[in-house]
This record gives sequence, structure tokens and C-alpha cells, in this order.
Amino acid sequence: MRIDHIGIAVDDIKLAKKKFESVFECRFSKESIVMAQEVKVTFALLENIKIELIQATSSQSPVYPILPHPILTFIKKNGWGLHHISFSVSDIDASLKRLGALGIQTIDSQPTTGAEGMVAFLNPVHFNGLLIELSEV
Repeated sequence: MRIDHIGIAVDDIKLAKKKFESVFECRFSKESIVMAQEVKVTFALLENIKIELIQATSSQSPVYPILPHPILTFIKKNGWGLHHISFSVSDIDASLKRLGALGIQTIDSQPTTGAEGMVAFLNPVHFNGLLIELSEV
């Protein structure tokens, strides 16, 4: 297993791209929309890891529509910042089954379509508030 990417929540993806590209001399991919999560994302491939910038495309949570979008809630509380760490797995279903046997729960009941394949977010309660994503590669 390896870290696939680090997700950074932002409220202005175009501004964030410009700042990161200017300061760190990297290039981000074309922005894309992840419908299942109601976010706009872009990735920069660095020498040893990918950085993902994430902006909400809706004001409401895609999972619990009566709540505000979690990216907006995160930014309101923290500003731009580390939102999640994503670990790559070869078989997301097998990984979730193994984690379920350990008592680790996911936010969604099943994996969903992410920007680059199937993903699942582990309930942050198991990691003292840290959001962990599994990305099937």
C-alpha cells in the first residue's frame, strides 16, 4: 500500500491552482467534476505524490442533503487545508471487507466513483478526526 494523494480543500480552485503552480513550479490537470461527491477537482503529479485540490460544487452535502457540503464546512472552520489522505488499494471491496472485520466503518455504504476510479472514505471517528480515502488503482 502507498499514499496515492493528499486532498486539499479550497474555496477557489482556479486561484489555488495559480498559487500552487507559481510557488511549487508544478502543473495541475484540467479540472473535472466528480458528480457523486459534488466537487470539482484537479491533480498535480509531483515527484513522489499527487496533490488534489477540491472545491465544492454544491452548498449541500451529497450524502446528507439537509447538511452543508463538508468541503464548505471544512473551509469555514479551517480555511484551505489538508482535507484527506488517500491510500491506493488494488481491490477496494476486499480492503473494505478486511477493514470491516476490524470494526472500521465507511462514510458511504459502498464505494463510489471518484475522480480517478472507485473510492471509499473511512469514518474519521476511527482516526481521531482524520479523513482517510481508499482509492482503487
